[in-house]
Amino acid sequence: MGVSQPVAFGNRVAFGGEVAIMVECASRALISLTVSGAQLRVWPAVGVTNRCVPGVEPTTCQEAAMESRRKVMILDENILDVMEVEQSLQGGGGYEVVHLATPNGALSKIEYERPEILLIDVAMNRLNIDDLLGTLRASVDYDEMVIVAYSDMDADRLQQFCVDNEINGYFCKSMDVAQIGDFLDKFYEY
Repeated sequence: MGVSQPVAFGNRVAFGGEVAIMVECASRALISLTVSGAQLRVWPAVGVTNRCVPGVEPTTCQEAAMESRRKVMILDENILDVMEVEQSLQGGGGYEVVHLATPNGALSKIEYERPEILLIDVAMNRLNIDDLLGTLRASVDYDEMVIVAYSDMDADRLQQFCVDNEINGYFCKSMDVAQIGDFLDKFYEY
């Protein structure tokens, strides 16, 4: 096509030999699909402003950023702690949060949700932490998942527990929960 400026065709935009399709989902998250030859690439259009596209109204889809937010799963039976952490992570931290208040079905929920970070109360009632950690460590599907112990234990005991069980880090419930987002961000600083 040889077009240097994008040309709009409804929700399709042509860039040279590629066709990009911007799809606005029900959640108003903007997804870009680019077809180039035999390749199909899909990625969230985070913070995309399409004001350079003729015939398309300028929009910035803030919800598109949700597609790139890290998903945290909280495994904790104390709903007040969960609500406090969830509020902190969704507000200032920009994380997507899911939670489970019972150890029953924890592996199934982890498999379904595919969190990048598992925030787990290692002292949770009825939770067999050794079995859960053993299963997660034995599976290559969870090699990249960050596991953070979140408990009422004192810091020294919690730190030793993390060392003994090869857990990535810990955050004591007595610490300022407003700092948890910054703490989790540190696992992704390169």
